[in-house]
Amino acid sequence: MISWDGYLYVQLADILCTPQFPSKWDFLRTPLFPLSLKTAFAVGGKNPLSVIWLNTFWGVTGIVLIVSVVKQRWGSFLAAVSLLFLSLYPALIVYEHCLLSEVSTFFCLALIIKLSCDHRLQYHYLLKALFLILGVTIGYYFRPTLLYLSPLAALLYGLSFLWQPKEVQQKNIRQPKPLVILMAILLITVGPFIAAYPWKQISKEQGNRRMAQQIIWGFVKQAAIPLNSPLLGATAGKYQQSIEQSLINGRLMMDGVRADPLFYDVAFSIYKDYGLRLDDFIRETVFKAPDLYLKRVAATLLYFIGFPGMVRDTSMFMEMVLADDTGSKFWPGPEDMRKDIERDFSRSGGKNYSLPWTLRRLHPFFSILTMSGWAATVFVFIAGVMKREGVLLAFSAIPLAFLLMHALALMANDRLILPVEPLVLANVVTASLLLFQRWRSFFFS
Repeated sequence: MISWDGYLYVQLADILCTPQFPSKWDFLRTPLFPLSLKTAFAVGGKNPLSVIWLNTFWGVTGIVLIVSVVKQRWGSFLAAVSLLFLSLYPALIVYEHCLLSEVSTFFCLALIIKLSCDHRLQYHYLLKALFLILGVTIGYYFRPTLLYLSPLAALLYGLSFLWQPKEVQQKNIRQPKPLVILMAILLITVGPFIAAYPWKQISKEQGNRRMAQQIIWGFVKQAAIPLNSPLLGATAGKYQQSIEQSLINGRLMMDGVRADPLFYDVAFSIYKDYGLRLDDFIRETVFKAPDLYLKRVAATLLYFIGFPGMVRDTSMFMEMVLADDTGSKFWPGPEDMRKDIERDFSRSGGKNYSLPWTLRRLHPFFSILTMSGWAATVFVFIAGVMKREGVLLAFSAIPLAFLLMHALALMANDRLILPVEPLVLANVVTASLLLFQRWRSFFFS
C-alpha cells in the first residue's frame, strides 16, 4: 500500500546525493529513511517488494531487540511469549507493507531500549553513554521527534547505575564515580542535539516552518483555538462551521474536526500568518486558553489509546493491505503524483486468502490487547519506580513519553503512535508476569 505522503519518501530518496539536494528537500523529514529506501532500490529495484523487505527488516530487528531484553531479564519462556505476540501483531505487519517510516521508528525506539537495558554495557559505562548518544542520534535522523527522548535516555542511564541490577551487583563490578556519571548524563542529554546541529543548520528556516505547519494544523484540527481568538481573522466563520459540521451527537470526536476544505482553508490561513511566529501562536492558544488546550490534549491521548475517532489511518490501511486481492493499493493524492506512483509501483496481483484471513481475525483480539496495554504500561511504570528497576522503567517510560509528545503537539493521527504499540504489547506480558509474581508471593509466602 502506498500513499501520496509515502511517495514523498521516494522523491526524497531520488533527491538524496544529487545536485537537487538540499534545495528541493522537505525538511520536515530527516534523511536516514530516504537513504535506506535509496539503498533498497539500488539492490532490489524501485518496486513494492524492495519496500516490503526493507520495512520487514526494521520490524523483525526491532522485535529481536525487544525480545533479547526480555530474555536477558526474565528468561526464555517469557521471551518466547513476547516474540509470538509481537510477530503476530497485525498492525505491525500491515505497516511493513506500507511505504511509510513508522516501522523504522519502532526499530529506533527498540534500539534505544536495548542500549538502555543491556547489562553487559554496565561494565563499560563510557561506551554505554556513547552508544546511547549514537542510538538517539540515529533515531533523530530517522524521525525528528526522537531527538527529544535524549533527556529520558540520560535519566535511564543514570538510574541504571543508581538502581544496579542483581546480575551486576553479584559480579561486584567497581562503580564509576558520581561525578563521572553526572558528566555522562549531561553528555547523553546534549550529545544528540549537537549531532543534530549540522542537519538543523542545513534546514534552518524551512525546517522550522514545516514543523510550525504541523503544530498549527494539529491545533486547528483539534479545535484548540478559541472561537474569539484574533488568530482566526477572516476565517473565524469557516472555523466555527468546520467545528459544527464535525459534531456527532453534539460532541466533537477525539481526533477533532474533519480534514475537509474548510479545515485546510483555516489551517493554511493561520500558517501563512504565523509560520515564522510559532511562539506568538502558542501564546495566543496555550497560555490564553489553557483549559481548552488541556481538554484537547486529553482527547488526543484518549484517541491514541483506542477511543473512537472520526478517522483512523491504521484501520483504513488494514482494510487495504489485508484485502483478499494482492497487488498494489493506492491512497488518494495529487493527480500528478498519482501518475508517478502508478508508474513506479503499480503491480497487479491475484488472490491470497490465508494470511489476510488470519490477520483480520486476530486484529480485534490485538486491538483489545493494545488498548489494555496502555494501562499495563502505566502499571509497569509504577512498578519500575517502586521496585527501582531500570528495565521496567525503560519499557514503560519511553512509550509514555512518545505518546505524550505527540498529544501535547495535538498531532491526532493514530499512525504516529504505531511505533510504540509493539512496546505496549510487550508490557501486557510484563505486567502479567509482575501480577503473577505478586499473586504467588501473597498466597505461597
